[in-house]
Amino acid sequence: MRVSTYGMVRNYNKLLSRAMVQMNNANMKVITGKNFLRASESPAEAAKAKSMNKQYERNENYLRNIRDTKGMFDTMFDSKMMIMNSITEVREDDVERAINGTMTDDERMIFSEKLRGMQEQLVMNLNASYNDQFLFGGTGTKGNPPFKFEEGKLYYRGLDVEDPDNQDALSQLADETVYLDFGFGISFSEPGKVIPGSAFNVSAPGINFIGFGLDEDGMSNNIIVALGNLADALSPPYDVEKTGEIFDKLKTQRQFLLEDITLMGASTKFLESTEKRLEDQQFHLENRLQQVFFKEPAEAIMDFQMRQYTYNAALKMGSNILSPSFIDFMR
Repeated sequence: MRVSTYGMVRNYNKLLSRAMVQMNNANMKVITGKNFLRASESPAEAAKAKSMNKQYERNENYLRNIRDTKGMFDTMFDSKMMIMNSITEVREDDVERAINGTMTDDERMIFSEKLRGMQEQLVMNLNASYNDQFLFGGTGTKGNPPFKFEEGKLYYRGLDVEDPDNQDALSQLADETVYLDFGFGISFSEPGKVIPGSAFNVSAPGINFIGFGLDEDGMSNNIIVALGNLADALSPPYDVEKTGEIFDKLKTQRQFLLEDITLMGASTKFLESTEKRLEDQQFHLENRLQQVFFKEPAEAIMDFQMRQYTYNAALKMGSNILSPSFIDFMR
Protein backbone atom coordinates (compact mmCIF):
# COMPACT_ATOMS: atom_id res chain seq x y z
CA MET A 1 0.00 0.00 0.00
CA ARG A 2 2.83 2.37 0.87
CA VAL A 3 4.70 1.70 -2.40
CA SER A 4 1.55 2.12 -4.45
CA THR A 5 0.72 5.43 -2.78
CA TYR A 6 4.30 6.63 -3.21
CA GLY A 7 4.13 5.83 -6.93
CA MET A 8 0.89 7.73 -7.27
CA VAL A 9 2.42 10.77 -5.57
CA ARG A 10 5.47 10.66 -7.81
CA ASN A 11 3.33 10.44 -10.96
CA TYR A 12 1.13 13.23 -9.67
CA ASN A 13 4.17 15.46 -9.09
CA LYS A 14 5.30 14.85 -12.66
CA LEU A 15 1.82 15.68 -13.98
CA LEU A 16 1.62 18.83 -11.88
CA SER A 17 5.12 19.93 -12.91
CA ARG A 18 4.37 19.37 -16.59
CA ALA A 19 1.08 21.28 -16.31
CA MET A 20 2.88 24.16 -14.61
CA VAL A 21 5.59 24.30 -17.31
CA GLN A 22 2.97 24.25 -20.06
CA MET A 23 0.99 26.99 -18.35
CA ASN A 24 4.11 29.14 -17.90
CA ASN A 25 5.10 28.61 -21.54
CA ALA A 26 1.62 29.58 -22.67
CA ASN A 27 1.82 32.68 -20.48
CA MET A 28 5.19 33.64 -22.01
CA LYS A 29 3.70 33.27 -25.49
CA VAL A 30 0.95 35.69 -24.49
CA ILE A 31 3.56 38.15 -23.18
CA THR A 32 6.02 37.84 -26.10
CA GLY A 33 3.52 37.05 -28.82
CA LYS A 34 5.80 34.28 -30.09
CA ASN A 35 4.53 31.11 -31.67
CA PHE A 36 7.24 29.01 -30.06
CA LEU A 37 9.91 29.74 -27.46
CA ARG A 38 12.36 27.00 -28.43
CA ALA A 39 13.14 25.38 -31.77
CA SER A 40 12.43 21.95 -30.24
CA GLU A 41 8.77 22.91 -29.82
CA SER A 42 8.31 23.16 -33.60
CA PRO A 43 11.39 22.00 -35.57
CA ALA A 44 9.76 22.45 -39.00
CA GLU A 45 8.53 25.97 -38.26
CA ALA A 46 11.85 26.87 -36.63
CA ALA A 47 13.77 25.73 -39.73
CA LYS A 48 11.41 27.71 -41.96
CA ALA A 49 11.81 30.79 -39.75
CA LYS A 50 15.59 30.48 -39.82
CA SER A 51 15.63 30.32 -43.62
CA MET A 52 13.24 33.24 -43.95
CA ASN A 53 15.20 35.29 -41.43
CA LYS A 54 18.34 34.80 -43.54
CA GLN A 55 16.42 36.01 -46.60
CA TYR A 56 15.19 39.00 -44.63
CA GLU A 57 18.70 39.96 -43.45
CA ARG A 58 20.11 39.49 -46.95
CA ASN A 59 17.34 41.62 -48.45
CA GLU A 60 17.92 44.26 -45.77
CA ASN A 61 21.59 44.37 -46.72
CA TYR A 62 20.66 44.86 -50.40
CA LEU A 63 18.38 47.73 -49.39
CA ARG A 64 21.12 49.31 -47.29
CA ASN A 65 23.53 49.08 -50.24
CA ILE A 66 21.08 50.56 -52.71
CA ARG A 67 20.05 53.45 -50.44
CA ASP A 68 23.66 54.34 -49.82
CA THR A 69 24.32 54.13 -53.57
CA LYS A 70 21.34 56.40 -54.28
CA GLY A 71 22.72 59.01 -51.89
CA MET A 72 26.11 58.73 -53.55
CA PHE A 73 24.61 59.02 -57.05
CA ASP A 74 22.57 62.06 -56.05
CA THR A 75 25.75 63.81 -54.90
CA MET A 76 27.59 62.77 -58.07
CA PHE A 77 24.71 63.99 -60.21
CA ASP A 78 24.77 67.39 -58.47
CA SER A 79 28.53 67.70 -59.00
CA LYS A 80 28.25 66.79 -62.68
CA MET A 81 25.43 69.27 -63.16
CA MET A 82 27.56 72.01 -61.58
CA ILE A 83 30.32 71.17 -64.05
CA MET A 84 27.80 71.16 -66.91
CA ASN A 85 26.35 74.51 -65.83
CA SER A 86 29.82 76.02 -65.56
CA ILE A 87 30.72 74.90 -69.09
CA THR A 88 27.39 76.25 -70.34
CA GLU A 89 28.34 79.66 -68.91
CA VAL A 90 31.01 79.85 -71.62
CA ARG A 91 28.52 81.38 -74.03
CA GLU A 92 28.90 81.26 -77.77
CA ASP A 93 28.08 84.95 -78.22
CA ASP A 94 30.96 85.93 -75.92
CA VAL A 95 33.34 83.78 -77.94
CA GLU A 96 31.93 85.26 -81.19
CA ARG A 97 32.63 88.75 -79.88
CA ALA A 98 36.19 87.75 -79.01
CA ILE A 99 36.65 86.33 -82.50
CA ASN A 100 35.09 89.16 -84.51
CA GLY A 101 36.93 91.86 -82.54
CA THR A 102 33.91 93.50 -80.89
CA MET A 103 35.16 92.52 -77.42
CA THR A 104 37.49 95.06 -75.79
CA ASP A 105 40.86 94.14 -74.36
CA ASP A 106 39.55 94.58 -70.83
CA GLU A 107 36.58 92.34 -71.58
CA ARG A 108 38.90 89.72 -73.02
CA MET A 109 40.99 89.83 -69.86
CA ILE A 110 37.91 89.49 -67.63
CA PHE A 111 36.65 86.60 -69.77
CA SER A 112 40.05 84.91 -69.59
CA GLU A 113 40.24 85.24 -65.80
CA LYS A 114 36.73 83.87 -65.49
CA LEU A 115 37.79 80.75 -67.39
CA ARG A 116 40.81 80.23 -65.12
CA GLY A 117 38.65 80.62 -62.03
CA MET A 118 36.26 78.12 -63.52
CA GLN A 119 39.07 75.59 -63.78
CA GLU A 120 39.68 75.80 -60.01
CA GLN A 121 35.97 75.43 -59.25
CA LEU A 122 35.58 72.38 -61.48
CA VAL A 123 38.50 70.62 -59.82
CA MET A 124 36.81 71.22 -56.47
CA ASN A 125 33.62 69.62 -57.82
CA LEU A 126 35.59 66.67 -59.15
CA ASN A 127 37.07 66.13 -55.67
CA ALA A 128 33.62 65.95 -54.06
CA SER A 129 33.22 63.28 -51.39
CA TYR A 130 30.41 61.24 -49.85
CA ASN A 131 30.75 59.36 -46.56
CA ASP A 132 34.47 60.20 -46.49
CA GLN A 133 35.02 58.69 -49.95
CA PHE A 134 35.95 60.62 -53.10
CA LEU A 135 33.16 60.13 -55.61
CA PHE A 136 35.18 60.44 -58.81
CA GLY A 137 38.31 58.56 -57.81
CA GLY A 138 37.36 55.17 -59.31
CA THR A 139 38.79 52.60 -56.92
CA GLY A 140 41.01 55.26 -55.32
CA THR A 141 38.31 56.71 -53.08
CA LYS A 142 40.46 57.06 -49.97
CA GLY A 143 43.52 59.14 -49.16
CA ASN A 144 44.43 62.06 -51.40
CA PRO A 145 41.88 63.79 -53.69
CA PRO A 146 41.91 62.19 -57.17
CA PHE A 147 42.39 65.49 -59.03
CA LYS A 148 45.09 68.09 -58.62
CA PHE A 149 45.48 71.29 -60.62
CA GLU A 150 48.98 72.69 -60.47
CA GLU A 151 50.76 75.27 -62.65
CA GLY A 152 48.18 74.95 -65.41
CA LYS A 153 48.40 71.14 -65.50
CA LEU A 154 45.72 68.70 -64.40
CA TYR A 155 46.65 65.45 -62.69
CA TYR A 156 44.44 62.44 -62.07
CA ARG A 157 45.75 60.18 -59.33
CA GLY A 158 49.21 61.58 -59.91
CA LEU A 159 49.18 61.30 -63.72
CA ASP A 160 49.31 64.28 -66.08
CA VAL A 161 46.12 63.90 -68.15
CA GLU A 162 47.81 65.21 -71.32
CA ASP A 163 51.11 63.33 -71.16
CA PRO A 164 51.14 60.78 -74.05
CA ASP A 165 53.13 58.37 -71.88
CA ASN A 166 50.23 58.20 -69.41
CA GLN A 167 47.45 57.37 -71.86
CA ASP A 168 47.45 53.58 -71.36
CA ALA A 169 47.46 53.95 -67.59
CA LEU A 170 44.69 56.57 -67.73
CA SER A 171 42.61 54.32 -70.01
CA GLN A 172 42.79 51.58 -67.39
CA LEU A 173 41.86 54.03 -64.62
CA ALA A 174 38.91 55.28 -66.69
CA ASP A 175 37.56 51.72 -66.95
CA GLU A 176 37.79 50.88 -63.25
CA THR A 177 34.71 49.18 -61.78
CA VAL A 178 33.38 48.67 -58.25
CA TYR A 179 30.43 46.26 -58.07
CA LEU A 180 27.75 46.02 -55.39
CA ASP A 181 25.31 43.16 -55.02
CA PHE A 182 21.65 44.22 -55.17
CA GLY A 183 20.26 40.71 -55.29
CA PHE A 184 20.61 39.95 -59.00
CA GLY A 185 22.61 36.78 -58.40
CA ILE A 186 26.15 38.12 -58.54
CA SER A 187 28.44 35.75 -60.48
CA PHE A 188 32.06 35.64 -61.60
CA SER A 189 33.71 34.71 -64.89
CA GLU A 190 36.87 34.00 -62.91
CA PRO A 191 37.97 34.60 -59.30
CA GLY A 192 37.59 38.29 -58.50
CA LYS A 193 36.09 39.20 -61.90
CA VAL A 194 32.38 40.02 -61.74
CA ILE A 195 30.19 39.33 -64.77
CA PRO A 196 28.59 42.67 -65.79
CA GLY A 197 24.85 42.54 -65.36
CA SER A 198 24.97 40.31 -62.30
CA ALA A 199 25.85 43.27 -60.04
CA PHE A 200 25.72 47.07 -60.18
CA ASN A 201 28.80 49.14 -60.99
CA VAL A 202 29.03 52.12 -58.61
CA SER A 203 32.42 53.34 -59.81
CA ALA A 204 32.52 56.73 -61.57
CA PRO A 205 36.14 57.58 -62.49
CA GLY A 206 36.15 61.33 -63.09
CA ILE A 207 38.73 61.01 -65.83
CA ASN A 208 36.23 58.99 -67.83
CA PHE A 209 33.72 61.81 -68.34
CA ILE A 210 35.99 64.91 -68.37
CA GLY A 211 38.38 63.32 -70.88
CA PHE A 212 42.13 62.82 -71.17
CA GLY A 213 44.83 62.76 -73.82
CA LEU A 214 44.99 64.63 -77.13
CA ASP A 215 42.94 64.29 -80.30
CA GLU A 216 44.37 63.82 -83.81
CA ASP A 217 44.80 67.58 -84.12
CA GLY A 218 46.81 67.79 -80.91
CA MET A 219 43.98 69.43 -78.95
CA SER A 220 43.22 68.40 -75.38
CA ASN A 221 40.32 66.01 -74.79
CA ASN A 222 40.03 67.24 -71.23
CA ILE A 223 37.36 69.84 -70.39
CA ILE A 224 39.34 71.58 -67.67
CA VAL A 225 42.51 71.79 -69.74
CA ALA A 226 40.46 73.05 -72.70
CA LEU A 227 39.14 75.93 -70.55
CA GLY A 228 42.73 76.90 -69.76
CA ASN A 229 43.68 76.70 -73.43
CA LEU A 230 40.75 78.96 -74.30
CA ALA A 231 41.88 81.43 -71.62
CA ASP A 232 45.39 81.41 -73.15
CA ALA A 233 43.98 82.07 -76.63
CA LEU A 234 42.07 85.08 -75.27
CA SER A 235 45.20 86.53 -73.66
CA PRO A 236 47.75 88.69 -75.54
CA PRO A 237 48.80 87.97 -78.21
CA TYR A 238 45.25 87.03 -79.20
CA ASP A 239 44.80 83.95 -81.38
CA VAL A 240 41.43 84.33 -83.09
CA GLU A 241 41.61 81.10 -85.10
CA LYS A 242 42.65 79.02 -82.11
CA THR A 243 39.89 80.55 -79.98
CA GLY A 244 37.26 79.26 -82.40
CA GLU A 245 38.84 75.80 -82.64
CA ILE A 246 39.09 75.38 -78.88
CA PHE A 247 35.50 76.53 -78.38
CA ASP A 248 34.25 74.01 -80.98
CA LYS A 249 36.17 71.32 -79.12
CA LEU A 250 34.66 72.51 -75.84
CA LYS A 251 31.15 72.17 -77.29
CA THR A 252 31.90 68.58 -78.28
CA GLN A 253 33.17 67.84 -74.77
CA ARG A 254 30.08 69.47 -73.27
CA GLN A 255 27.86 67.21 -75.37
CA PHE A 256 29.78 64.16 -74.16
CA LEU A 257 29.28 65.31 -70.56
CA LEU A 258 25.56 65.79 -71.21
CA GLU A 259 25.29 62.23 -72.52
CA ASP A 260 27.08 60.97 -69.41
CA ILE A 261 24.64 62.85 -67.16
CA THR A 262 21.70 61.41 -69.14
CA LEU A 263 23.02 57.88 -68.65
CA MET A 264 23.46 58.59 -64.96
CA GLY A 265 19.83 59.69 -64.78
CA ALA A 266 18.82 56.33 -66.26
CA SER A 267 20.94 54.56 -63.63
CA THR A 268 19.23 56.56 -60.90
CA LYS A 269 15.81 55.47 -62.22
CA PHE A 270 17.02 51.89 -62.18
CA LEU A 271 18.13 52.27 -58.57
CA GLU A 272 14.74 53.68 -57.61
CA SER A 273 12.82 50.81 -59.24
CA THR A 274 15.16 48.24 -57.67
CA GLU A 275 14.71 49.88 -54.26
CA LYS A 276 10.91 49.68 -54.68
CA ARG A 277 11.13 45.99 -55.59
CA LEU A 278 13.31 45.25 -52.56
CA GLU A 279 10.99 47.22 -50.26
CA ASP A 280 8.01 45.19 -51.50
CA GLN A 281 9.95 41.98 -51.00
CA GLN A 282 10.93 43.11 -47.50
CA PHE A 283 7.29 43.83 -46.66
CA HIS A 284 6.19 40.34 -47.75
CA LEU A 285 9.05 38.72 -45.85
CA GLU A 286 8.07 40.63 -42.70
CA ASN A 287 4.49 39.39 -43.01
CA ARG A 288 5.58 35.80 -43.51
CA LEU A 289 7.98 35.99 -40.56
CA GLN A 290 5.17 37.40 -38.43
CA GLN A 291 2.99 34.43 -39.37
CA VAL A 292 5.71 31.91 -38.51
CA PHE A 293 7.15 33.57 -35.42
CA PHE A 294 4.09 35.07 -33.76
CA LYS A 295 0.67 33.85 -32.65
CA GLU A 296 -2.60 35.68 -32.89
CA PRO A 297 -3.19 37.32 -29.45
CA ALA A 298 -6.65 35.76 -29.08
CA GLU A 299 -5.29 32.29 -29.87
CA ALA A 300 -2.40 32.73 -27.42
CA ILE A 301 -4.74 33.87 -24.62
CA MET A 302 -7.13 30.97 -25.23
CA ASP A 303 -4.24 28.52 -25.13
CA PHE A 304 -3.03 30.01 -21.85
CA GLN A 305 -6.50 29.78 -20.32
CA MET A 306 -6.70 26.11 -21.30
CA ARG A 307 -3.28 25.43 -19.75
CA GLN A 308 -4.31 27.31 -16.64
CA TYR A 309 -7.52 25.25 -16.40
CA THR A 310 -5.48 22.03 -16.74
CA TYR A 311 -3.09 23.18 -14.01
CA ASN A 312 -5.95 24.07 -11.65
CA ALA A 313 -7.57 20.73 -12.34
CA ALA A 314 -4.29 18.99 -11.49
CA LEU A 315 -4.13 20.90 -8.20
CA LYS A 316 -7.67 19.85 -7.35
CA MET A 317 -6.81 16.26 -8.17
CA GLY A 318 -4.03 16.41 -5.60
CA SER A 319 -6.48 16.72 -2.73
CA ASN A 320 -7.81 13.28 -3.59
CA ILE A 321 -4.37 11.71 -3.87
CA LEU A 322 -2.71 13.29 -0.88
CA SER A 323 -5.27 12.11 1.68
CA PRO A 324 -4.92 13.24 5.30
CA SER A 325 -4.03 9.71 6.35
CA PHE A 326 -1.14 9.60 3.93
CA ILE A 327 0.12 12.98 5.08
CA ASP A 328 -0.04 11.77 8.67
CA PHE A 329 1.80 8.62 7.65
CA MET A 330 4.55 10.64 5.94
CA ARG A 331 5.06 12.64 9.12
